[in-house]
Order: sequence, then structure tokens, then C-alpha cells
Amino acid sequence: MMKEQLIKAMQRNQFLNMMYMAKDGTMSQRRIKIIKIVSNSFQAYCFKRQASAHL
Repeated sequence: MMKEQLIKAMQRNQFLNMMYMAKDGTMSQRRIKIIKIVSNSFQAYCFKRQASAHL
């Protein structure tokens, strides 16, 4: 179900808000745009870091 929502957001060029937990346990909210979906992971552009990441 989540994968279908990510695919729709990517097809519609929508931005998503997500909660992110860093390795040290701190939480932050990120605004992302899905770039590519492969199997059970995806690549997105993070507007906070101004970089792409594999999630």
C-alpha cells in the first residue's frame, strides 16, 4: 500500500513530508520529492539537505 502511494506521488511530481530518524536517534521532519523507486527502496531529493538520498 505504501509503495503505491509513493508511486502516485512520483508520477504526480508531488512533495511529501516525512519523519526522519538520524543514526544518533534525533528526529526531524523532511520535505522530499521521489526520484526513483526500485524494489523495496526509493531515491528522493531532500529539500532540507538539498541532496538526493536512497531510502
